[in-house]
Amino acid sequence: MSDELRLALGEYIRGSTNFVLVAWDPATECFVLDRKAWLESPTELMRAVAQDSPCYAFYWYGGSTSLFVYSCPSASNVRQRMVYSSFKYGFLVTVEQMGVNVHVKMEVDSIDELNAQAIAEEVEAKAAEEAPRAAPLTQPKFKRPAPPGRPRTNPALN
Repeated sequence: MSDELRLALGEYIRGSTNFVLVAWDPATECFVLDRKAWLESPTELMRAVAQDSPCYAFYWYGGSTSLFVYSCPSASNVRQRMVYSSFKYGFLVTVEQMGVNVHVKMEVDSIDELNAQAIAEEVEAKAAEEAPRAAPLTQPKFKRPAPPGRPRTNPALN
């Protein structure tokens, strides 16, 4: 990971920027900063993410939800797709060790899948998944089966 990318991710953590685009540099064989920006709305994310090659992107959605986007267009080079796919987990672990807390992870094959509605649905699904579940008020009691050869009787009816 390049030093420039580390600095940009530090700015992302502090909130100085809300969008960081990461690219793979085959010459140095490491991830580098493609660009960083301040996006005004999720609709700008579609235009900011590379459309012809795979990339990783970090975006603060709503100012409180950190979104990681792995974009892998089907028209891109097979070698590039393999590199991004293979390094995704290790890259995320490294970034999380740096202090970036990723709340929602999205994978898209086409930039068209990265619209405001799809992002909102992913964030809502993650929020619903993490919401505490209410326990049922009454737990059904376990009824022991009747012993073999004996009918089940109800002592309250006798």
